[in-house]
Amino acid sequence: MANIRDILVAKHIKIANEEVELVAKSAKRMANNTIEAFYKINDKINTRPKDIEELSAIKDYMASVP
Repeated sequence: MANIRDILVAKHIKIANEEVELVAKSAKRMANNTIEAFYKINDKINTRPKDIEELSAIKDYMASVP
C-alpha cells in the first residue's frame, strides 16, 4: 500500500512541477510581448516631429494609447 502511495505522490509532484513550468513559460511570453509593445509605443512617442502635422499625429497617437 505504501508503494502505491509513493508512486502516486511522485506522479502528483511531477505533474505539479510541469504545471508550474508551463505557467512560468506562459507568463514570460506574455511579459516579453508586453515589453515589446511598450518599446514600440515608446519609440513612436519619442520620435522628433519634423513639422506640426507630425507633432499633431504623435499627440493623437498618445491620446489613443491605453
